[in-house]
Amino acid sequence: MRANDQSPFFRPLRDLLESAFGPGPLLHRALEHVAGVEAVAIFGSFAQRLADLPGPPPADVDVLVVGSPELRAVYDACLQVAREVDRPVNPTVFSLQKWRSDDVFVNQVRSGSLVPILGQQILGDQAELTATAPGLW
Repeated sequence: MRANDQSPFFRPLRDLLESAFGPGPLLHRALEHVAGVEAVAIFGSFAQRLADLPGPPPADVDVLVVGSPELRAVYDACLQVAREVDRPVNPTVFSLQKWRSDDVFVNQVRSGSLVPILGQQILGDQAELTATAPGLW
């Protein structure tokens, strides 16, 4: 059985389920109390699908973490979320200075789809433009 993505109910139901049970709220709960985390966003193919960009279903969830957290705490939190969503959750950690720099990879992440989870003011205006998933978390 497959979902009928042409149904007028598909998008609203998908958004509701993602908002309540998807990686967004799980990442929010898992990372909001990790010391040193200033911002979190989903990027990559998972964020692109949430922005209704065409492509295959994502195999993993790419997570941007901005700040200076203990890496072990971030990886442990993402592993916990990965178990719940039954797909790999891959964190990429940038210091605040690196996030604000003109680094090539940072610019690539910034120019793609971003779904803010925490610290939208740090992520900047681009996150506002590409955040299409409902922000219930």
